[in-house]
Amino acid sequence: MSIPSICYKAKSYYSRQLTVAPPNLPDSHFPIPPQSGVTPSGSPMARRQVLQFPDPRLKQVSQPVAEITDEIRQLAAEMCEIMYDEPGIGLAAPQVGEALRLFVIDTEWAEEEDAERHPQVMINPEFIAREGRVTWEEGCLSVPNFRADVERAAHVKIRALDIDGKEIIEEADDLRAVCLQHETDHLDGILFIDRISRLKRGIYVKKLKKQLAVEAEE
Repeated sequence: MSIPSICYKAKSYYSRQLTVAPPNLPDSHFPIPPQSGVTPSGSPMARRQVLQFPDPRLKQVSQPVAEITDEIRQLAAEMCEIMYDEPGIGLAAPQVGEALRLFVIDTEWAEEEDAERHPQVMINPEFIAREGRVTWEEGCLSVPNFRADVERAAHVKIRALDIDGKEIIEEADDLRAVCLQHETDHLDGILFIDRISRLKRGIYVKKLKKQLAVEAEE
């Protein structure tokens, strides 16, 4: 969640509509440090860009990760780096142009200097259960300058693989549950604006078209 992702921004992008205590979150650590790649000549590689609506690649349904290779590990590491740089608390592989069922998440992280980071990689996630309803104001790195209330399950149980291929089964509430659903939606080619009213979505699309037209003229 760009609540920014998540692609979500850590503070301003998520706004809870109900007052509750924050959920207890697992202490998950990424197994390898995110690092920028370099070319064979030693010069830095260009960072992957976060795709933005209406890029058609965001609507593709991602394929399962067949094997966790060094390339997959490097992709996950790069995604963590991008997530924190944007900044966000979640990012899905399709948002950086890779149609794979993988996302990274850190709902504990805050936009503060020297804040602790506990990124978690989830590969081939699937929901085992979803219960209750909650309304949350969401935003997305792939849908810039727009936020809207989205209704989702308040409690979820999810199964996935970590970066070492070990099975994860997690139960989550509130922000964590929203983030997991937001990021899994990306793997199915669904953006949070696909879950709001046609009127609100239409207003955003109209505004975006005007903005793109102005930029094209410059």
